[in-house]
Amino acid sequence: MTEMPNAPQYAPEQFTVPPKKRRTALWISIAAVVVVAAVVTTILLISNSSSATLTVDKALEKALLTSSDFPSGYDVSVLTQDEIDKLNQQQQLPDDIQPAECSDLMRSQPKPTGDYSVGGMKATNAGERTGYSEIVTPVGGYGEWNPSRIDEVIGKCGTTTFSQDGQSGTVSFAKLTGVNGDGFALRTRIEGGGVKLTLGVAITKVGEHVVVFTGAYGRTFDEASFVRLANAANEKARATL
Repeated sequence: MTEMPNAPQYAPEQFTVPPKKRRTALWISIAAVVVVAAVVTTILLISNSSSATLTVDKALEKALLTSSDFPSGYDVSVLTQDEIDKLNQQQQLPDDIQPAECSDLMRSQPKPTGDYSVGGMKATNAGERTGYSEIVTPVGGYGEWNPSRIDEVIGKCGTTTFSQDGQSGTVSFAKLTGVNGDGFALRTRIEGGGVKLTLGVAITKVGEHVVVFTGAYGRTFDEASFVRLANAANEKARATL
């Protein structure tokens, strides 16, 4: 599964996981991110290909949120090409995913196609154990825009367990409301190996572009802040693209 721009960008070890648990936390977080990305990709029905290339487009950065959109204490920066390249690395789904219907659904989906120009940013606050990321990319390679399929996917993957090499974790998905526009939003809770993390993921089509906004919370999920920032990201993209 190619990690598309819709994949969350934060791992629990960034939020002060004790050193002895970091190796397990890293494995759990990587596996969980791949599972979340696979679920999102399943909803979007991306068209067939063997690979995709992501390239930074500076022109898209004008559509991104900036430091003025976040409270004080956040370190905000645009994503570099090296950081974007990490999004394009091949990552395999864990060997065992349950329920079987969810595993079959994720493993049967085609991979992304073609080359993508993207603009991206990240905002982190280590003290609050919270981080956000935003990706803007042309809708181009999406074979079909079908966010209504979220109900089917959550029905099969609402609570998903994954394991490999004796380590396991759980990802729970639920719909979020309040994010405006043509798309969907999810709350995903990740737990396993000492890791507890909640992600908000909002995917919205704005004209000919897709805006992907992600929030990662090592403590309590701040739904109001996530929805506010996701809507601000969509409004800015709508005004500038």
